[in-house]
Amino acid sequence: MKWFTAKIVFGIHHSSQEAITQYDEQIRAIQARDEHEAFLKARMLGVREEYSFTNENNEEVGWRFVDVTDLVEMDELKDGMEIYSRIHETDSREQYIQFVHDKALQLSMRMGQHEVHKPAYALAV
Repeated sequence: MKWFTAKIVFGIHHSSQEAITQYDEQIRAIQARDEHEAFLKARMLGVREEYSFTNENNEEVGWRFVDVTDLVEMDELKDGMEIYSRIHETDSREQYIQFVHDKALQLSMRMGQHEVHKPAYALAV
């Protein structure tokens, strides 16, 4: 069996909106004999994982499977290997760096690390 990464895209539908304006792109690990089987498994996973709920404003919100847009065979899985990369362009360097640090702080707090969060560059010294 081989490992693949598949990008599965869902449209996020709100009952208060006519058109879908948000999309969730998920990178998933798929184990299969070959690329064809991996593609089929990824598509079946997308269909199975459609769901909806009623939010606090009593609006129906749903994740609707769109399709699989990318499939990459992984030679082997290794600790620390790159699975996904996305280049982000911004008009405000400071806002983006602050956004990254805020997300890292939220993650460290969720992991139970309530001590003062240090930026990654401060850990290397």
